[in-house]
Order: sequence, then C-alpha cells, then structure tokens
Amino acid sequence: MLLISHRFAEADFKAVAFGTARAPENGVARYLSIALGVLLGVLVLGTLGAFLLYVPILPFAAVITVLVGLILMFILGVQTGGRRIRILRRKSPAQSQVA
Repeated sequence: MLLISHRFAEADFKAVAFGTARAPENGVARYLSIALGVLLGVLVLGTLGAFLLYVPILPFAAVITVLVGLILMFILGVQTGGRRIRILRRKSPAQSQVA
C-alpha cells in the first residue's frame, strides 16, 4: 500500500512542477521576454508621463529638438567623413588654367 501511494505522489509532483522544472520547455524564453518587454515599456511610459507632469512641455520639446539636430549632424558628419575624396591631379603644370 505504501508503494502505491508513493507512486501517486511522484506522479502528482511531476504534474504540478513549477519554476525550473518547467523552464526548459520550448517558448518559455519567448514569453518571458515578451512579458519583460511589456513591463519595461509600461515603466518607461509611466516614468516619461510623471516627468512631463513635473516639467513643462515646451522647454522639454526644445531640448529634444536640439538633441535630435545634434545627433543628425553627427550622423551626417560620419557619413561624409567616411567617404574618400578623390583629387584629380594633372600630369603637367603647363595644362593648368590659372590666370
């Protein structure tokens, strides 16, 4: 009798496993990352909302506009500086058209 009840207890434990016992299942990491992403999104939006309640929107928008402009100018400079400038040199100085 004791052996039968022990087998049932083992089967019940395997059916009601929590935590790391179920972690290796496929898709758990995906669901955890989705839940974490949603929670972090809510946290960021809540923080931004609380910040905008405390700080007036116009100076904040001006700072964001200036920062976006600086970032875009930096990106433009990186793209322009990354190109090679090709200088065409003439074979003889007699061909130059300098007046």
